[in-house]
Amino acid sequence: MKMYEINKLCDVLTCAIMCSPNKSQPDALPDHSEVRRLIEQFKNMPEEERNKVMVNHKMFLKQMVDMELEKVNKLEKENRELEIWMAMNQFIAGKPLNDLQFTDLKEMRRMIKEKLKEFEAKIKSWKEELAKMNQLLGAQPVTTVAGENIQNAMQMVPWSMWDAPTKSS
Repeated sequence: MKMYEINKLCDVLTCAIMCSPNKSQPDALPDHSEVRRLIEQFKNMPEEERNKVMVNHKMFLKQMVDMELEKVNKLEKENRELEIWMAMNQFIAGKPLNDLQFTDLKEMRRMIKEKLKEFEAKIKSWKEELAKMNQLLGAQPVTTVAGENIQNAMQMVPWSMWDAPTKSS
């Protein structure tokens, strides 16, 4: 049944040869002649093509190990960033940064720069949206949404814009 599902779902040719210690002849699915045909078709493929589709046990395990190592590296990076963010939050709360190494401080600086770039991009996007809304409403363009223009800008923009979902990082 699984072989049939793989065949239909993945649109690949499948066959199975099952050996049993209780039987003198192996069972073949879908049948012996179809299995022979598929094996011959595979053997007649150019070696380069054959190697593309073939995975031995060692290669499969190596691929699995590599995938798991990538996951571990990603999690280690995420944990490291969380540690730095926690240190920054503790600093904001009044704890000194004496415990941190120079590399930690460099990492903190990099992360702050990254966040600043993200904020600048969001502000730019909001300003563009505000300009579009003002244009649609026929209002005077607002060059900044800070200081004395903030109240005017908020009055001109429908509140639903402020409730718009944002992309999560």
